Amino acid sequence: MVLENVRVGLMVGGAMPEALRAAAEAARAAGVRHCQLMLRVSDLTPDALRSAGDILNRAGLENVATSCYLNPLDPNNGAFMGYDGAALASMAQHADALGARAFTTWSGGYGRVWSDADERNASAEALHVLVQAARSLLALLDQCEGQILFEPFHRHILGSPERCRAFFDLANEPRLQLVMDPPNFVPDGQIDSLPTLMNRAFDLLGDRVGLAHLKDISQGPDRRVGYPGPGDGVMDYPVYLRRLRNLNRPVDAIIEHVSPDEYAKAVAFVREQWEQAT
Repeated sequence: MVLENVRVGLMVGGAMPEALRAAAEAARAAGVRHCQLMLRVSDLTPDALRSAGDILNRAGLENVATSCYLNPLDPNNGAFMGYDGAALASMAQHADALGARAFTTWSGGYGRVWSDADERNASAEALHVLVQAARSLLALLDQCEGQILFEPFHRHILGSPERCRAFFDLANEPRLQLVMDPPNFVPDGQIDSLPTLMNRAFDLLGDRVGLAHLKDISQGPDRRVGYPGPGDGVMDYPVYLRRLRNLNRPVDAIIEHVSPDEYAKAVAFVREQWEQAT
């Protein structure tokens, strides 16, 4: 689904091959032609990677980015979220089959798993360490001239719009881009900060947006934030979509945190919110 300069797609994944095929077919039936591919770690063999690309092609989907959510500071630690440097290298070797030369990952940090908080992640030194780690990851992608799209998270090194801006200025590397995902900047108990954080992110980082995620944010009685699909939280979607439109260049926006049986509903919601935004 193309809305002016914004190409709306869906996160697709699942066990190979049946679940991925069903998800791809559901995405196409929902009216989109683009996706972000997220494979299970157990499905990263050469045969499975080639098969995944074939499944997307047969469904009429274009993959715009492949997920590889590792910790750049410790890329051999598969415990962080399952992925590691070897997985990224294998994906890069099969970039043509997968149809994308962009790979999404966390900025990570000093924690053992992705949800860990560590005060060192907020340090100036951590930004410099991440720059060196990012260059090492890019070396794995040289063979396919790939890009890394960093998804921010408030507990990681890239935990705020200001930290992201400082990182990109330090790195000075066009192959490093941002996944725009405003809910990820919101700390627990601070859901009211979302509008300010969203606008600050676009003001500071609009030139580095390589991909956008479309999900929502909620807050439970314990004040911990959650991330449901679009329309099931408090995200101001007309404002968000207006800011994406006002980038005035093509941008892929991927609906996530919805199951295949929710794809059509989520796509319809985004279309309706776009109409309000315009």
